[in-house]
Amino acid sequence: MSDIKNGDFFVEIRDMIGQIIYARKFNSANGEKVKIDLSENNKGIYFLSVNSPSGRVTKEWVIY
Repeated sequence: MSDIKNGDFFVEIRDMIGQIIYARKFNSANGEKVKIDLSENNKGIYFLSVNSPSGRVTKEWVIY
């Protein structure tokens, strides 16, 4: 979602059973960088979703 220039977007990470393990709202207008630390989570597959006014993207993450 490189087209997010100004405005709010929401980042959410879910585990394999759909439980939300991370959720946070960001504002791209202030240039804030997103850094998410999952080092304390179990190994496995997670789903990262980014929601913005221009749409939603979900990607699979594997922690091993």
